[in-house]
Amino acid sequence: MYKNGTKCGLISKLYIVLLLTALIGNASVLAAEASDPVGPLPQYDYIEPFSEGLAAARENNRWGFVNEFGEVAIPFVYSEVSAFSEGLAVVRVEGRYGYMDQNGDIVIEPRFEQAGPFREGRAVVRVDGKYGAIDRGGNLAVAAEYDEMQPFNEGFAVVCKGGYYNYVNRNGDRLLATARLTDAYPFSSGLARVRDYYGSWYYINSSGYFAFRPAADWADTFIDGYSIVTTGYGSYLIDSKGVRVSGTFEIMERADEAGYFIIYSNGRYGYYDTFKRTAVMSYQYQRILPPSEGLSLAVKDGLYGFVDTNLRTVIPFNYSYAGKFEDGLSIVMKNGKYGYINTKGEEVIPCIYEEAEPFNEGLAVVRVDRNYGCIDKAGTFVIPDEFGYIQGFENGVSIAKLSGRYVVLRNPIRYESFAEAVPSGAKIKVDGEPADIEAYVIEGHNYIQIKDLAYVLRGSYKKFDFEYRADADMLILYNNKVYVPGGSEQIKSRYAKPRAALCEEITIGTAYGGKVRALSYIIAGGRYFKLRDIAALVDFSVEWNADDGEIVITTAKPYGNDTAR
Repeated sequence: MYKNGTKCGLISKLYIVLLLTALIGNASVLAAEASDPVGPLPQYDYIEPFSEGLAAARENNRWGFVNEFGEVAIPFVYSEVSAFSEGLAVVRVEGRYGYMDQNGDIVIEPRFEQAGPFREGRAVVRVDGKYGAIDRGGNLAVAAEYDEMQPFNEGFAVVCKGGYYNYVNRNGDRLLATARLTDAYPFSSGLARVRDYYGSWYYINSSGYFAFRPAADWADTFIDGYSIVTTGYGSYLIDSKGVRVSGTFEIMERADEAGYFIIYSNGRYGYYDTFKRTAVMSYQYQRILPPSEGLSLAVKDGLYGFVDTNLRTVIPFNYSYAGKFEDGLSIVMKNGKYGYINTKGEEVIPCIYEEAEPFNEGLAVVRVDRNYGCIDKAGTFVIPDEFGYIQGFENGVSIAKLSGRYVVLRNPIRYESFAEAVPSGAKIKVDGEPADIEAYVIEGHNYIQIKDLAYVLRGSYKKFDFEYRADADMLILYNNKVYVPGGSEQIKSRYAKPRAALCEEITIGTAYGGKVRALSYIIAGGRYFKLRDIAALVDFSVEWNADDGEIVITTAKPYGNDTAR
Protein backbone atom coordinates (compact mmCIF):
# COMPACT_ATOMS: atom_id res chain seq x y z
CA MET A 1 0.00 0.00 0.00
CA TYR A 2 1.24 3.45 -0.87
CA LYS A 3 1.14 6.49 1.37
CA ASN A 4 0.24 9.56 -0.62
CA GLY A 5 1.42 12.48 1.38
CA THR A 6 1.05 13.84 4.87
CA LYS A 7 -1.93 15.99 3.99
CA CYS A 8 -3.95 13.03 2.73
CA GLY A 9 -3.16 10.95 5.82
CA LEU A 10 -3.98 13.86 8.13
CA ILE A 11 -7.41 14.40 6.60
CA SER A 12 -8.34 10.75 6.86
CA LYS A 13 -7.00 10.21 10.36
CA LEU A 14 -8.87 13.29 11.50
CA TYR A 15 -12.02 11.90 9.89
CA ILE A 16 -11.71 8.73 11.99
CA VAL A 17 -11.31 10.84 15.14
CA LEU A 18 -14.40 12.84 14.18
CA LEU A 19 -16.45 9.71 13.64
CA LEU A 20 -15.40 7.91 16.79
CA THR A 21 -15.74 11.05 18.91
CA ALA A 22 -19.28 11.52 17.65
CA LEU A 23 -20.35 7.95 18.31
CA ILE A 24 -18.97 7.91 21.81
CA GLY A 25 -20.46 11.31 22.54
CA ASN A 26 -23.60 12.98 21.25
CA ALA A 27 -24.62 11.25 18.01
CA SER A 28 -26.70 14.20 16.85
CA VAL A 29 -23.67 16.49 16.68
CA LEU A 30 -20.48 14.99 15.25
CA ALA A 31 -17.97 17.09 17.16
CA ALA A 32 -14.44 17.64 15.94
CA GLU A 33 -11.37 16.86 18.00
CA ALA A 34 -10.67 19.90 20.19
CA SER A 35 -7.12 20.33 18.92
CA ASP A 36 -8.33 20.29 15.29
CA PRO A 37 -11.42 22.54 15.17
CA VAL A 38 -12.60 21.79 11.63
CA GLY A 39 -16.28 21.77 12.57
CA PRO A 40 -19.02 19.11 12.59
CA LEU A 41 -19.29 16.26 10.08
CA PRO A 42 -22.20 17.29 7.80
CA GLN A 43 -25.54 15.49 8.03
CA TYR A 44 -28.47 15.60 5.61
CA ASP A 45 -32.08 14.45 5.28
CA TYR A 46 -31.11 11.97 2.57
CA ILE A 47 -28.16 11.08 0.31
CA GLU A 48 -28.31 9.10 -2.95
CA PRO A 49 -25.43 6.83 -4.07
CA PHE A 50 -22.35 8.54 -5.49
CA SER A 51 -21.90 8.97 -9.23
CA GLU A 52 -18.84 10.58 -10.79
CA GLY A 53 -17.64 11.86 -7.43
CA LEU A 54 -20.82 13.61 -6.33
CA ALA A 55 -23.99 12.37 -4.62
CA ALA A 56 -27.42 13.94 -4.87
CA ALA A 57 -28.59 14.94 -1.39
CA ARG A 58 -31.78 16.39 0.06
CA GLU A 59 -32.12 18.95 2.83
CA ASN A 60 -35.40 20.66 3.80
CA ASN A 61 -37.11 19.18 0.71
CA ARG A 62 -34.61 20.75 -1.67
CA TRP A 63 -31.93 18.90 -3.63
CA GLY A 64 -28.25 19.59 -4.16
CA PHE A 65 -25.00 17.59 -4.25
CA VAL A 66 -22.29 16.63 -1.77
CA ASN A 67 -18.72 15.49 -2.44
CA GLU A 68 -16.72 12.55 -1.05
CA PHE A 69 -15.93 14.54 2.11
CA GLY A 70 -19.63 15.13 2.79
CA GLU A 71 -19.28 18.81 1.95
CA VAL A 72 -21.90 20.71 -0.04
CA ALA A 73 -20.70 20.89 -3.64
CA ILE A 74 -23.91 22.28 -5.19
CA PRO A 75 -26.40 24.15 -2.95
CA PHE A 76 -29.81 22.74 -1.99
CA VAL A 77 -32.00 24.85 -4.27
CA TYR A 78 -33.62 22.35 -6.70
CA SER A 79 -36.92 20.49 -6.58
CA GLU A 80 -35.51 17.54 -8.56
CA VAL A 81 -32.09 16.38 -9.78
CA SER A 82 -30.58 13.20 -11.22
CA ALA A 83 -27.22 11.52 -10.71
CA PHE A 84 -24.32 12.83 -12.78
CA SER A 85 -23.64 11.00 -16.02
CA GLU A 86 -20.84 11.98 -18.39
CA GLY A 87 -20.29 15.13 -16.36
CA LEU A 88 -23.86 16.44 -16.46
CA ALA A 89 -26.92 16.02 -14.23
CA VAL A 90 -30.58 16.57 -15.03
CA VAL A 91 -32.16 19.41 -13.05
CA ARG A 92 -35.76 20.58 -12.87
CA VAL A 93 -36.50 24.29 -12.81
CA GLU A 94 -40.07 25.61 -12.90
CA GLY A 95 -41.44 22.36 -14.28
CA ARG A 96 -38.92 22.00 -17.11
CA TYR A 97 -35.77 19.90 -17.32
CA GLY A 98 -32.25 20.93 -18.25
CA TYR A 99 -28.67 20.04 -17.31
CA MET A 100 -25.98 21.40 -15.01
CA ASP A 101 -22.27 20.67 -14.71
CA GLN A 102 -20.41 19.70 -11.56
CA ASN A 103 -19.88 23.32 -10.55
CA GLY A 104 -23.66 23.78 -10.41
CA ASP A 105 -23.75 25.93 -13.55
CA ILE A 106 -26.76 25.42 -15.83
CA VAL A 107 -25.19 24.51 -19.18
CA ILE A 108 -28.34 23.37 -21.02
CA GLU A 109 -31.35 25.53 -20.26
CA PRO A 110 -34.39 23.78 -18.70
CA ARG A 111 -36.80 23.57 -21.65
CA PHE A 112 -37.63 19.87 -21.94
CA GLU A 113 -40.74 18.01 -20.75
CA GLN A 114 -38.55 15.04 -19.79
CA ALA A 115 -34.81 14.48 -19.84
CA GLY A 116 -32.63 11.41 -19.35
CA PRO A 117 -28.96 10.85 -18.50
CA PHE A 118 -26.22 11.29 -21.07
CA ARG A 119 -24.97 8.08 -22.66
CA GLU A 120 -22.31 8.06 -25.37
CA GLY A 121 -22.58 11.82 -25.70
CA ARG A 122 -26.35 11.89 -26.19
CA ALA A 123 -29.35 12.29 -23.88
CA VAL A 124 -32.96 11.34 -24.61
CA VAL A 125 -35.41 14.25 -24.15
CA ARG A 126 -39.11 14.85 -24.77
CA VAL A 127 -40.33 17.86 -26.74
CA ASP A 128 -44.05 18.41 -27.46
CA GLY A 129 -44.84 14.85 -26.46
CA LYS A 130 -42.23 13.25 -28.76
CA TYR A 131 -38.77 11.87 -28.02
CA GLY A 132 -35.42 12.75 -29.54
CA ALA A 133 -31.82 13.16 -28.34
CA ILE A 134 -29.59 16.15 -27.69
CA ASP A 135 -25.81 16.55 -27.77
CA ARG A 136 -23.77 18.10 -24.97
CA GLY A 137 -24.45 21.54 -26.38
CA GLY A 138 -28.20 21.06 -25.95
CA ASN A 139 -28.80 20.79 -29.71
CA LEU A 140 -31.20 18.19 -31.08
CA ALA A 141 -28.96 15.59 -32.71
CA VAL A 142 -31.91 13.22 -33.18
CA ALA A 143 -35.18 14.87 -34.14
CA ALA A 144 -37.95 14.68 -31.53
CA GLU A 145 -40.35 12.58 -33.61
CA TYR A 146 -40.54 9.24 -31.83
CA ASP A 147 -43.16 7.72 -29.52
CA GLU A 148 -40.46 5.87 -27.56
CA MET A 149 -36.68 6.13 -27.36
CA GLN A 150 -34.11 4.28 -25.28
CA PRO A 151 -30.61 5.48 -24.27
CA PHE A 152 -27.74 4.92 -26.70
CA ASN A 153 -25.72 1.74 -26.47
CA GLU A 154 -22.86 0.76 -28.80
CA GLY A 155 -23.64 3.73 -31.01
CA PHE A 156 -27.37 3.14 -31.51
CA ALA A 157 -30.64 3.85 -29.72
CA VAL A 158 -33.88 1.89 -30.03
CA VAL A 159 -36.76 4.07 -31.26
CA CYS A 160 -40.45 3.39 -31.87
CA LYS A 161 -42.81 5.22 -34.19
CA GLY A 162 -46.33 4.19 -35.13
CA GLY A 163 -45.97 0.91 -33.26
CA TYR A 164 -42.86 -0.26 -35.15
CA TYR A 165 -39.26 -0.26 -33.92
CA ASN A 166 -36.01 0.83 -35.53
CA TYR A 167 -32.55 2.07 -34.53
CA VAL A 168 -30.92 5.49 -34.95
CA ASN A 169 -27.27 6.45 -34.71
CA ARG A 170 -25.91 9.45 -32.83
CA ASN A 171 -26.68 11.71 -35.80
CA GLY A 172 -30.29 10.55 -36.04
CA ASP A 173 -29.85 8.38 -39.15
CA ARG A 174 -32.07 5.30 -39.18
CA LEU A 175 -30.26 1.98 -39.30
CA LEU A 176 -33.00 0.14 -41.19
CA ALA A 177 -34.53 1.76 -44.29
CA THR A 178 -37.79 -0.10 -43.79
CA ALA A 179 -38.59 -1.70 -40.47
CA ARG A 180 -41.66 -3.63 -39.41
CA LEU A 181 -40.23 -4.76 -36.11
CA THR A 182 -42.64 -5.37 -33.26
CA ASP A 183 -39.84 -5.60 -30.70
CA ALA A 184 -36.20 -4.50 -30.53
CA TYR A 185 -33.48 -4.56 -27.91
CA PRO A 186 -30.25 -2.54 -27.50
CA PHE A 187 -27.06 -3.60 -29.23
CA SER A 188 -24.71 -5.78 -27.21
CA SER A 189 -21.49 -7.40 -28.46
CA GLY A 190 -22.23 -5.89 -31.88
CA LEU A 191 -25.60 -7.61 -32.25
CA ALA A 192 -29.19 -6.68 -31.49
CA ARG A 193 -32.12 -9.07 -31.15
CA VAL A 194 -35.33 -8.10 -32.87
CA ARG A 195 -38.74 -9.61 -33.55
CA ASP A 196 -40.45 -9.12 -36.89
CA TYR A 197 -44.07 -8.64 -37.88
CA TYR A 198 -44.55 -12.42 -38.05
CA GLY A 199 -43.29 -13.04 -34.50
CA SER A 200 -39.88 -14.47 -35.41
CA TRP A 201 -36.77 -13.57 -33.44
CA TYR A 202 -33.45 -12.90 -35.18
CA TYR A 203 -30.28 -10.83 -34.83
CA ILE A 204 -28.99 -7.89 -36.85
CA ASN A 205 -25.48 -6.42 -36.92
CA SER A 206 -24.41 -2.79 -36.58
CA SER A 207 -24.60 -2.32 -40.36
CA GLY A 208 -28.31 -3.13 -40.22
CA TYR A 209 -27.91 -6.45 -41.99
CA PHE A 210 -29.46 -9.75 -41.01
CA ALA A 211 -26.92 -11.75 -38.96
CA PHE A 212 -28.69 -15.03 -38.23
CA ARG A 213 -31.98 -16.47 -37.06
CA PRO A 214 -31.76 -19.07 -34.28
CA ALA A 215 -34.20 -21.96 -34.46
CA ALA A 216 -35.92 -20.85 -31.28
CA ASP A 217 -39.15 -19.45 -29.85
CA TRP A 218 -37.25 -16.85 -27.83
CA ALA A 219 -33.75 -15.34 -27.90
CA ASP A 220 -31.80 -13.43 -25.26
CA THR A 221 -29.43 -10.47 -25.60
CA PHE A 222 -25.75 -11.29 -26.14
CA ILE A 223 -23.56 -10.75 -23.09
CA ASP A 224 -19.86 -11.67 -23.09
CA GLY A 225 -20.33 -13.28 -26.49
CA TYR A 226 -23.13 -15.70 -25.61
CA SER A 227 -26.93 -15.73 -25.76
CA ILE A 228 -29.55 -18.09 -24.34
CA VAL A 229 -32.16 -19.26 -26.85
CA THR A 230 -35.28 -21.21 -25.91
CA THR A 231 -37.39 -23.71 -27.82
CA GLY A 232 -40.25 -25.97 -26.82
CA TYR A 233 -37.66 -28.56 -25.76
CA GLY A 234 -35.55 -26.32 -23.51
CA SER A 235 -32.74 -23.77 -23.63
CA TYR A 236 -29.21 -23.77 -25.02
CA LEU A 237 -26.36 -21.36 -25.80
CA ILE A 238 -25.24 -19.85 -29.08
CA ASP A 239 -22.13 -17.75 -29.75
CA SER A 240 -22.01 -14.46 -31.66
CA LYS A 241 -21.92 -16.33 -34.98
CA GLY A 242 -25.13 -18.16 -34.17
CA VAL A 243 -23.34 -21.48 -33.59
CA ARG A 244 -24.76 -23.72 -30.89
CA VAL A 245 -22.19 -24.32 -28.15
CA SER A 246 -24.08 -26.28 -25.47
CA GLY A 247 -26.58 -29.03 -24.97
CA THR A 248 -30.26 -28.41 -24.23
CA PHE A 249 -31.40 -27.95 -20.63
CA GLU A 250 -34.82 -27.55 -19.06
CA ILE A 251 -33.71 -24.40 -17.24
CA MET A 252 -30.81 -22.13 -18.15
CA GLU A 253 -30.03 -18.73 -16.63
CA ARG A 254 -27.02 -16.47 -16.36
CA ALA A 255 -24.78 -16.75 -13.31
CA ASP A 256 -23.16 -13.80 -11.57
CA GLU A 257 -19.77 -14.99 -12.81
CA ALA A 258 -18.99 -14.14 -16.45
CA GLY A 259 -18.83 -17.19 -18.71
CA TYR A 260 -21.03 -19.40 -16.49
CA PHE A 261 -24.71 -20.36 -16.59
CA ILE A 262 -26.95 -22.06 -14.02
CA ILE A 263 -28.64 -25.16 -15.47
CA TYR A 264 -31.18 -27.83 -14.55
CA SER A 265 -32.36 -30.90 -16.41
CA ASN A 266 -33.91 -34.27 -15.56
CA GLY A 267 -33.58 -33.80 -11.82
CA ARG A 268 -29.94 -32.69 -12.00
CA TYR A 269 -28.64 -29.27 -10.99
CA GLY A 270 -25.38 -27.66 -12.01
CA TYR A 271 -23.67 -25.05 -14.12
CA TYR A 272 -22.34 -24.72 -17.65
CA ASP A 273 -18.74 -23.57 -18.17
CA THR A 274 -18.28 -21.73 -21.50
CA PHE A 275 -14.49 -21.71 -21.08
CA LYS A 276 -14.30 -25.51 -21.07
CA ARG A 277 -17.60 -26.01 -22.95
CA THR A 278 -18.68 -28.50 -20.31
CA ALA A 279 -21.67 -29.00 -18.02
CA VAL A 280 -21.12 -29.84 -14.34
CA MET A 281 -24.25 -31.51 -12.94
CA SER A 282 -25.32 -33.87 -10.16
CA TYR A 283 -28.47 -35.54 -8.80
CA GLN A 284 -27.38 -35.23 -5.17
CA TYR A 285 -27.51 -31.42 -4.95
CA GLN A 286 -30.48 -29.07 -5.14
CA ARG A 287 -28.29 -26.29 -6.49
CA ILE A 288 -24.66 -25.84 -7.54
CA LEU A 289 -23.17 -22.43 -8.31
CA PRO A 290 -20.13 -21.82 -10.54
CA PRO A 291 -16.79 -21.80 -8.70
CA SER A 292 -15.79 -18.65 -6.89
CA GLU A 293 -12.23 -18.56 -5.58
CA GLY A 294 -11.95 -22.26 -6.42
CA LEU A 295 -15.06 -23.52 -4.62
CA SER A 296 -18.68 -23.98 -5.67
CA LEU A 297 -21.53 -23.25 -3.31
CA ALA A 298 -23.99 -26.16 -3.24
CA VAL A 299 -27.21 -27.10 -1.46
CA LYS A 300 -27.85 -30.64 -0.20
CA ASP A 301 -30.91 -31.69 1.79
CA GLY A 302 -31.64 -28.03 2.51
CA LEU A 303 -28.18 -27.27 3.92
CA TYR A 304 -25.31 -25.31 2.37
CA GLY A 305 -21.73 -26.38 1.84
CA PHE A 306 -18.95 -26.19 -0.75
CA VAL A 307 -17.58 -28.59 -3.35
CA ASP A 308 -14.61 -28.54 -5.71
CA THR A 309 -14.77 -28.73 -9.53
CA ASN A 310 -15.07 -32.53 -9.27
CA LEU A 311 -18.09 -32.12 -6.94
CA ARG A 312 -16.20 -33.53 -3.98
CA THR A 313 -17.21 -32.02 -0.64
CA VAL A 314 -14.61 -29.59 0.68
CA ILE A 315 -16.66 -27.78 3.35
CA PRO A 316 -19.43 -29.92 4.93
CA PHE A 317 -23.11 -29.11 4.53
CA ASN A 318 -23.62 -27.70 8.00
CA TYR A 319 -25.11 -24.28 7.32
CA SER A 320 -28.68 -23.06 6.87
CA TYR A 321 -27.33 -20.39 4.53
CA ALA A 322 -24.03 -19.57 2.80
CA GLY A 323 -22.84 -17.09 0.19
CA LYS A 324 -20.19 -17.56 -2.45
CA PHE A 325 -16.59 -16.79 -1.51
CA GLU A 326 -15.60 -13.17 -1.99
CA ASP A 327 -12.29 -11.72 -0.93
CA GLY A 328 -11.38 -15.03 0.74
CA LEU A 329 -14.45 -15.27 2.98
CA SER A 330 -18.01 -16.58 2.75
CA ILE A 331 -21.03 -15.51 4.80
CA VAL A 332 -22.61 -18.45 6.62
CA MET A 333 -25.64 -18.81 8.86
CA LYS A 334 -25.81 -21.11 11.88
CA ASN A 335 -28.44 -21.12 14.63
CA GLY A 336 -30.07 -18.08 13.11
CA LYS A 337 -26.92 -15.93 13.24
CA TYR A 338 -24.40 -14.92 10.57
CA GLY A 339 -20.62 -15.18 10.54
CA TYR A 340 -17.77 -15.86 8.10
CA ILE A 341 -15.67 -18.87 7.11
CA ASN A 342 -12.50 -19.08 5.03
CA THR A 343 -11.81 -21.49 2.15
CA LYS A 344 -10.62 -24.11 4.65
CA GLY A 345 -14.02 -24.09 6.32
CA GLU A 346 -12.69 -22.42 9.46
CA GLU A 347 -15.10 -20.06 11.20
CA VAL A 348 -12.80 -17.06 11.35
CA ILE A 349 -15.56 -14.66 12.45
CA PRO A 350 -18.18 -16.28 14.74
CA CYS A 351 -21.88 -16.48 13.83
CA ILE A 352 -23.14 -13.71 16.11
CA TYR A 353 -24.72 -11.17 13.75
CA GLU A 354 -28.36 -10.62 12.79
CA GLU A 355 -27.32 -9.55 9.28
CA ALA A 356 -24.05 -9.65 7.35
CA GLU A 357 -22.87 -8.44 3.95
CA PRO A 358 -19.90 -9.70 1.87
CA PHE A 359 -16.50 -8.15 2.45
CA ASN A 360 -15.65 -5.28 0.16
CA GLU A 361 -12.58 -3.04 0.38
CA GLY A 362 -11.56 -4.95 3.51
CA LEU A 363 -14.79 -4.22 5.41
CA ALA A 364 -18.15 -5.93 5.87
CA VAL A 365 -21.39 -4.34 7.02
CA VAL A 366 -23.00 -6.28 9.89
CA ARG A 367 -25.99 -5.74 12.17
CA VAL A 368 -26.05 -6.24 15.94
CA ASP A 369 -29.53 -5.88 17.43
CA ARG A 370 -30.92 -2.96 15.41
CA ASN A 371 -27.67 -1.18 14.65
CA TYR A 372 -25.16 -1.49 11.79
CA GLY A 373 -21.40 -1.19 11.83
CA CYS A 374 -18.39 -2.37 9.80
CA ILE A 375 -15.91 -5.06 10.81
CA ASP A 376 -12.52 -5.95 9.38
CA LYS A 377 -11.36 -9.49 8.61
CA ALA A 378 -10.36 -10.03 12.21
CA GLY A 379 -13.96 -9.36 13.26
CA THR A 380 -13.03 -6.06 14.89
CA PHE A 381 -15.43 -3.14 14.59
CA VAL A 382 -13.63 -0.48 12.59
CA ILE A 383 -16.81 1.57 12.25
CA PRO A 384 -18.87 1.12 15.44
CA ASP A 385 -22.33 -0.47 15.37
CA GLU A 386 -24.17 2.79 15.95
CA PHE A 387 -25.79 3.32 12.56
CA GLY A 388 -29.32 2.71 11.33
CA TYR A 389 -28.00 1.90 7.85
CA ILE A 390 -24.66 1.61 6.04
CA GLN A 391 -24.26 1.25 2.31
CA GLY A 392 -21.39 -0.97 1.17
CA PHE A 393 -18.16 0.90 0.42
CA GLU A 394 -17.30 1.72 -3.18
CA ASN A 395 -14.11 3.54 -4.16
CA GLY A 396 -13.48 4.18 -0.47
CA VAL A 397 -16.78 5.98 0.16
CA SER A 398 -20.09 4.94 1.76
CA ILE A 399 -23.36 6.51 2.86
CA ALA A 400 -24.74 5.85 6.34
CA LYS A 401 -27.73 6.81 8.46
CA LEU A 402 -27.16 8.04 11.99
CA SER A 403 -29.99 9.14 14.30
CA GLY A 404 -32.30 9.58 11.33
CA ARG A 405 -29.80 11.69 9.34
CA TYR A 406 -27.45 10.71 6.52
CA VAL A 407 -23.67 11.15 6.46
CA VAL A 408 -20.81 10.31 4.11
CA LEU A 409 -18.26 7.81 5.44
CA ARG A 410 -14.79 7.14 4.07
CA ASN A 411 -13.14 3.76 4.52
CA PRO A 412 -10.85 4.19 7.53
CA ILE A 413 -8.65 1.21 6.73
CA ARG A 414 -7.82 2.72 3.34
CA TYR A 415 -6.98 6.22 4.55
CA GLU A 416 -3.35 5.87 3.45
CA SER A 417 -4.61 5.24 -0.10
CA PHE A 418 -6.36 8.60 -0.38
CA ALA A 419 -4.70 11.60 -1.96
CA GLU A 420 -5.84 15.02 -3.10
CA ALA A 421 -6.40 15.43 -6.85
CA VAL A 422 -6.27 19.04 -8.06
CA PRO A 423 -7.73 19.91 -11.48
CA SER A 424 -4.80 20.70 -13.78
CA GLY A 425 -4.68 24.20 -15.18
CA ALA A 426 -2.24 23.17 -17.90
CA LYS A 427 -3.25 23.02 -21.54
CA ILE A 428 -2.42 19.88 -23.49
CA LYS A 429 -1.25 19.82 -27.10
CA VAL A 430 -0.84 16.74 -29.27
CA ASP A 431 1.37 17.19 -32.33
CA GLY A 432 0.78 20.92 -32.19
CA GLU A 433 -3.01 20.76 -31.88
CA PRO A 434 -5.00 21.48 -28.68
CA ALA A 435 -6.38 18.34 -27.00
CA ASP A 436 -9.43 18.54 -24.75
CA ILE A 437 -8.29 16.13 -22.03
CA GLU A 438 -9.24 16.42 -18.37
CA ALA A 439 -6.18 16.03 -16.17
CA TYR A 440 -5.56 16.07 -12.42
CA VAL A 441 -2.35 16.83 -10.58
CA ILE A 442 -1.49 14.42 -7.77
CA GLU A 443 1.77 15.01 -5.91
CA GLY A 444 3.18 16.94 -8.84
CA HIS A 445 2.29 14.47 -11.59
CA ASN A 446 -0.39 14.71 -14.29
CA TYR A 447 -2.99 11.93 -14.39
CA ILE A 448 -5.42 11.35 -17.29
CA GLN A 449 -8.08 8.82 -18.30
CA ILE A 450 -6.69 6.30 -20.77
CA LYS A 451 -9.72 6.50 -23.09
CA ASP A 452 -9.18 10.25 -23.60
CA LEU A 453 -5.53 9.75 -24.58
CA ALA A 454 -6.37 6.82 -26.90
CA TYR A 455 -9.03 8.98 -28.53
CA VAL A 456 -6.76 11.95 -29.34
CA LEU A 457 -3.93 9.68 -30.56
CA ARG A 458 -6.11 7.46 -32.74
CA GLY A 459 -4.97 9.16 -35.98
CA SER A 460 -1.31 9.58 -35.02
CA TYR A 461 1.91 7.63 -35.32
CA LYS A 462 1.38 6.33 -31.79
CA LYS A 463 -2.22 5.20 -31.93
CA PHE A 464 -3.16 2.50 -29.47
CA ASP A 465 -6.12 0.62 -28.05
CA PHE A 466 -6.46 -0.78 -24.56
CA GLU A 467 -8.23 -3.36 -22.43
CA TYR A 468 -8.71 -3.26 -18.68
CA ARG A 469 -8.87 -6.69 -17.05
CA ALA A 470 -10.40 -6.22 -13.64
CA ASP A 471 -9.87 -9.87 -12.66
CA ALA A 472 -6.10 -9.50 -13.13
CA ASP A 473 -6.01 -5.82 -12.08
CA MET A 474 -4.16 -5.09 -15.31
CA LEU A 475 -4.30 -2.54 -18.12
CA ILE A 476 -3.14 -3.91 -21.49
CA LEU A 477 -2.09 -1.52 -24.27
CA TYR A 478 -2.27 -2.58 -27.93
CA ASN A 479 0.21 -0.39 -29.78
CA ASN A 480 -0.50 0.62 -33.39
CA LYS A 481 -4.16 -0.39 -33.10
CA VAL A 482 -6.86 2.20 -33.75
CA TYR A 483 -9.07 2.98 -30.77
CA VAL A 484 -12.80 2.88 -31.53
CA PRO A 485 -14.58 5.74 -29.72
CA GLY A 486 -17.51 4.88 -27.45
CA GLY A 487 -18.95 8.39 -27.28
CA SER A 488 -17.88 9.21 -23.71
CA GLU A 489 -14.38 10.51 -24.45
CA GLN A 490 -13.11 14.06 -23.79
CA ILE A 491 -15.88 14.77 -21.29
CA LYS A 492 -14.81 17.32 -18.70
CA SER A 493 -16.59 17.59 -15.39
CA ARG A 494 -15.52 21.24 -15.04
CA TYR A 495 -15.41 20.64 -11.29
CA ALA A 496 -13.03 23.32 -10.04
CA LYS A 497 -12.32 22.03 -6.51
CA PRO A 498 -9.86 19.33 -5.38
CA ARG A 499 -11.23 15.78 -5.30
CA ALA A 500 -10.54 12.72 -3.21
CA ALA A 501 -8.39 10.26 -5.18
CA LEU A 502 -8.20 6.60 -4.15
CA CYS A 503 -4.83 5.06 -5.01
CA GLU A 504 -4.57 1.53 -6.38
CA GLU A 505 -1.43 -0.16 -7.66
CA ILE A 506 -1.95 -1.75 -11.06
CA THR A 507 0.03 -3.56 -13.75
CA ILE A 508 0.28 -1.79 -17.10
CA GLY A 509 1.53 -3.94 -19.95
CA THR A 510 1.61 -4.18 -23.72
CA ALA A 511 0.57 -7.01 -26.00
CA TYR A 512 4.28 -7.47 -26.78
CA GLY A 513 5.32 -8.21 -23.23
CA GLY A 514 6.42 -4.87 -21.77
CA LYS A 515 5.09 -4.48 -18.24
CA VAL A 516 5.37 -2.10 -15.30
CA ARG A 517 3.76 -1.74 -11.89
CA ALA A 518 2.30 1.71 -11.55
CA LEU A 519 -0.11 3.79 -9.54
CA SER A 520 -3.60 4.55 -10.74
CA TYR A 521 -6.21 6.67 -8.99
CA ILE A 522 -9.98 6.38 -8.83
CA ILE A 523 -11.28 9.94 -9.21
CA ALA A 524 -15.02 10.61 -9.45
CA GLY A 525 -15.59 6.98 -10.42
CA GLY A 526 -13.06 7.02 -13.29
CA ARG A 527 -9.61 5.45 -13.31
CA TYR A 528 -6.71 7.82 -14.00
CA PHE A 529 -3.14 6.93 -15.01
CA LYS A 530 0.09 8.89 -14.90
CA LEU A 531 0.71 10.40 -18.34
CA ARG A 532 4.42 9.54 -18.26
CA ASP A 533 3.72 5.86 -17.51
CA ILE A 534 1.59 5.57 -20.65
CA ALA A 535 4.08 7.64 -22.71
CA ALA A 536 6.91 5.27 -21.77
CA LEU A 537 5.01 2.17 -22.93
CA VAL A 538 3.47 3.66 -26.07
CA ASP A 539 6.72 5.55 -26.74
CA PHE A 540 5.89 9.18 -27.38
CA SER A 541 7.46 12.38 -26.06
CA VAL A 542 5.95 14.44 -23.23
CA GLU A 543 7.47 17.86 -22.57
CA TRP A 544 6.57 20.92 -20.51
CA ASN A 545 6.35 24.33 -22.17
CA ALA A 546 6.75 26.66 -19.21
CA ASP A 547 6.27 29.84 -21.27
CA ASP A 548 2.76 28.88 -22.38
CA GLY A 549 1.86 26.57 -19.48
CA GLU A 550 1.40 23.60 -21.83
CA ILE A 551 2.00 19.87 -21.76
CA VAL A 552 3.31 19.05 -25.22
CA ILE A 553 2.86 15.52 -26.62
CA THR A 554 4.84 14.73 -29.77
CA THR A 555 4.10 11.32 -31.27
CA ALA A 556 6.97 11.49 -33.82
CA LYS A 557 9.52 11.75 -31.01
CA PRO A 558 10.35 8.75 -28.78
CA TYR A 559 9.93 8.81 -25.04
CA GLY A 560 13.09 9.90 -23.28
CA ASN A 561 14.31 12.40 -20.77
CA ASP A 562 11.15 14.49 -21.04
CA THR A 563 10.35 17.43 -18.83
CA ALA A 564 6.61 17.19 -18.23
CA ARG A 565 5.45 15.43 -15.11
